[in-house]
Amino acid sequence: MRVSFDHNVPRQLRLHLRGHLVQTAQDRGWDTLANGDRLRTVQRDGFELFVSCDKDFDRYAGDPQRTVALLLLNTNHKPSLMAAHQQLAEAVERAVPGSFEWLMIARTQSPGPFTND
Repeated sequence: MRVSFDHNVPRQLRLHLRGHLVQTAQDRGWDTLANGDRLRTVQRDGFELFVSCDKDFDRYAGDPQRTVALLLLNTNHKPSLMAAHQQLAEAVERAVPGSFEWLMIARTQSPGPFTND
């Protein structure tokens, strides 16, 4: 599956999606596009799934013209997302054209104030 990560999704998560082609908005130069334009561009360029932590994308959940699957994550907290990589992989496997899912990730404790998470 061709997967596009929005600019707010930690790119390291792609390492846990083996068997899928994952590119980021930054990879494609789309990180400066407005949300609607970004989603339309992802769809136009043949991606099958768009993953974002931006809650504003939920407005596109019922858009009948959207064929790209949309997966929204409730957090962009990197340690939490990395700990929940299996949940993400399962959600990617569930995605079908035009589907919409909110994936609720439990927040984990950060390792400490002097780490770069």
